[in-house]
Amino acid sequence: MPSSMNIDDLLEKWNAVNEDIRKAQRKVEKYKQAMNEYMNQKNLDKIEGKEYAIHRRRITKLTVTKANLPKELWDRYSTRCTFDAYYLKKIR
Repeated sequence: MPSSMNIDDLLEKWNAVNEDIRKAQRKVEKYKQAMNEYMNQKNLDKIEGKEYAIHRRRITKLTVTKANLPKELWDRYSTRCTFDAYYLKKIR
């Protein structure tokens, strides 16, 4: 962090960028939904335009949770992943 920037400025800028990301994600979801409807109507999984192509792939993911697995299997096969998470919120 630059020494000339105070923490409030940094947090304010981070919050502004997070809001931009949320707005962009909402737009992306609208376009994704429209493309999905079009592809379903045309029974397509791949479309090519003049400059862009899109390929839809259906992915199935199997998961287990600690609650639905016997303890001895969880203890033996579970793996731990540690990472930093940041939760920014406006103080009222």
